[in-house]
Amino acid sequence: MKVIVVLSMILILFLGTFTTFSNAQEIPSWVKNNAEYWVDGTIDDTTFVNALQFLIKEQIIIIPETEISEKQSNQIPQWVKNNADFWVQNAITDLEFINSMQYLIANGIIIIELEAGIPVSLSGNFIDGDFFHKTSGSATLEFSDEKIRLHLDEDFKTLNGPDLYVYLATDKNAKDFVDLGMIQRFSGMQSYEIPDELDFEKYNEVLIWCKAFGVLFGNAQLQP
Repeated sequence: MKVIVVLSMILILFLGTFTTFSNAQEIPSWVKNNAEYWVDGTIDDTTFVNALQFLIKEQIIIIPETEISEKQSNQIPQWVKNNADFWVQNAITDLEFINSMQYLIANGIIIIELEAGIPVSLSGNFIDGDFFHKTSGSATLEFSDEKIRLHLDEDFKTLNGPDLYVYLATDKNAKDFVDLGMIQRFSGMQSYEIPDELDFEKYNEVLIWCKAFGVLFGNAQLQP
């Protein structure tokens, strides 16, 4: 009965507060209650991990970008629980507790999944249009909460040609394309805004295209 009551309290706490914290070092104080239940054995490892996954996914706890280790595990080390205990007692900072969460993410104990069909970015490397019309470097399509942008990256370089435009197209022949505008410069980093409703699986070719003569200077196929 005690476990059912405690789990009900946890669920209420989860669903009752959805404030997003932009500073990764700030964690709502009520989250410590959940950590305390885990430390004293009221809830088990699986329940605690599921709770953390929910909190991170809903951005109630903000975790910095974390590199995933090749060596995965399904066991929580004792030092992580010790850190949670120290955190509950205010013996360590929120940031030090977050470092423990990053360890769990890196080692596959906490799994944070992106929504299906929404990648973080797509990218591709340019190849020359032909032996004369040359383009090199990379392009990146970046998704964010506010805008979708195409970046021609720092290593980008194309032949200085007339009437050059940047297209997102279905193929390198520009039979079906979206015009992103005239090229901003012939080398280096530059960005172009993309319509939100665009089908990126269909329009996955970045073209550097000469409008005046209908000539391809280079293309990059965007992939996850």
